[in-house]
Amino acid sequence: MYANEEHFGTNTHHRPIAISVADAVRLSGLGRTTIWSLIKNNRLQTIRIGRRTLVLLSSLESLLSAHTSPPVAADSDRQPD
Repeated sequence: MYANEEHFGTNTHHRPIAISVADAVRLSGLGRTTIWSLIKNNRLQTIRIGRRTLVLLSSLESLLSAHTSPPVAADSDRQPD
């Protein structure tokens, strides 16, 4: 759960544009070191305000959806050997 999640809920009108690195870790299930590595290698878009680094939520979603596996076919959909 990211900071103030109760204010965002599932309503897209209140989704954050950017989230903290800690929230990116929680939402993605990736480790902190992995998130920072993705940032360093320009695979995650960030904005920096003062000393705070924020991850663009759309960038995190794009990264994760690009690595989504296709669904596994059910046994009834499989061709016999």
